[in-house]
Amino acid sequence: MVKVLYREFYKQAFIPIFVNDGRDARLQVEACVKAGLKVIEFTQRRSDLLETLYWIKSKYPELYVLAGSTIDNNLLVKSQKRHLPHLLDLEEMVSAGIDGFVSMMKFSDQTINKYCKSHLLIPCASTVNEACDLLGSGAHFIKVLGPELGLARQINSDPLFKFCPLFVTGGMDIEHIPMAFSAGAIAVASGFDLTLKGVNDLSMEGICKVMKEYHKTAVNSRRNLYPELSDALYNQDGDSWLEKVPHYLPESVREE
Repeated sequence: MVKVLYREFYKQAFIPIFVNDGRDARLQVEACVKAGLKVIEFTQRRSDLLETLYWIKSKYPELYVLAGSTIDNNLLVKSQKRHLPHLLDLEEMVSAGIDGFVSMMKFSDQTINKYCKSHLLIPCASTVNEACDLLGSGAHFIKVLGPELGLARQINSDPLFKFCPLFVTGGMDIEHIPMAFSAGAIAVASGFDLTLKGVNDLSMEGICKVMKEYHKTAVNSRRNLYPELSDALYNQDGDSWLEKVPHYLPESVREE
C-alpha cells in the first residue's frame, strides 16, 4: 500500500541519500536503522544498488528503499548500460523489491499511471508548470534542487495556493534545512557526502548520531510551520492526519 509508505516518508521529514562516496553502505544502513529511520534513498550512482537492496530486504524488511537517479526511458538506460552495466530500468528495480523512485528528471504520464498506486514517485521539476503537471498526473511529491530556494518559494507562493508538496535536495546541511521548510518543503534529503563532511567518528554509532541530528532538525523545522499537522501525524492512528495536510493529496493516497 503506497499510503503506508507515504505516511512514513512524511513522518520522517529527512531522507538520507546513499551517494557514490566510497563508504560502506551496509554500515550506513545499520546506522540509519539504529537512528529510527524507516525510509532511505539509494542512488544508482552507486554500483552496488542491487546487491545492497537484496541484503536490506533480507535483514531489514521493514526498511523502505527509494531508488535515486532513476530514468523512466528504457532506451536511454539501455544505451548507458554499455558504459554503466549496473544501471537498471524501472521494471528491473521493481522485480528486485524497490519501494519507490526519485529522479533528477520528470516522469512520463505512462510511468506515473503504472506505478503511482504501488510505489512512491518523486520526479523533479525545474519550473512551476512542470511541478503542477507532474502533481496533477499523480506524482506523490515533487523534487526541487537546492540549496538555492527561489523555485521552491515560487511554487509555494500565495498566488499558487501552496498546492505542491516539495522534496528539497542538494546542499541540505543543518543550517539550510530550516530555510528549506520555510520556503515550502515538506521533506528534505541529504547525501552522506554532505552529512558526514568533517565528521571524525565514522563508526556506526557516530553515523547514527548524525542521522538523529538531521532527523530532529527536519521534524522540528516542519513542526514550527505546521503544528496541527505534526500533532495529528505523530499522535493519531488512521487517516485523520491527512485532513491536516496543507497541499494537494494525490488520488492514489486519497482512494485507498
